[in-house]
Amino acid sequence: MFFKKVIEGVSRKYFWLYLGAGLVLGLTIFGLNFRAQTGWGNLFLSEDVVYGKNFQATCNHKSDSLALNFSRPEKINDGYPKISVSENFYDFGKIKSGSTVSKTFYISNRGDSALIIKNAYTTCRCATAEFSASEIPPDKTILMTLNFAPQMKGDGGTTIRRGVLFETNDPDRPLQEIWVQATVK
Repeated sequence: MFFKKVIEGVSRKYFWLYLGAGLVLGLTIFGLNFRAQTGWGNLFLSEDVVYGKNFQATCNHKSDSLALNFSRPEKINDGYPKISVSENFYDFGKIKSGSTVSKTFYISNRGDSALIIKNAYTTCRCATAEFSASEIPPDKTILMTLNFAPQMKGDGGTTIRRGVLFETNDPDRPLQEIWVQATVK
C-alpha cells in the first residue's frame, strides 16, 4: 500500500531511479559498516598476496603450553610489523562425520617492517593449516588454508571447536589464534 502511494506520487521513471539510488546507498553503508566492524577496511589486490616457502601447521600436543614458551618481541625504532587477520573465528555449521571442510583466512602486515610467522600449531590432528609464506612484507598478505576433518562416533550432534596458534614478531600481538567449529552429525 505504501509503495502504491509512492508510485502514484512519482512517475515510474523517477521511482526506479530513486529505488536504485537507495539500494546503492544502502549497500555502500552496509559495506562501510562491515569493514569497520571487522577491521578489514583495507582490502587487498591479488598482487598483494605473497607466495613463498609454504609451511604447514599440524597438531602438537604441547601447543597448550605455547603461550608460556614464547618471548614478546620488542618494538624497534625503524618501525614494527602489525598483524591483521581477516577472521579469528569461523563456524562451518553442520557437517557429516569424516568429511573435510576448508576455509582460507587472510593474514596481512599493516606495519612498517616484515612480519614473521613461526611455530604454528593446531590443537588437534583433525585440523591442519597451510600458510602460503612465513614472511609478510609491509602492506602484503598471505593465505592460510585451514582443513578441518572431525571424526565423530555415535549419534553426532556435537559441536567441535579447534584452533591454529602461531607466534609472530608483532610486539603488540605476538601470539595469534584462529578458531573454527562445526556441528558433526
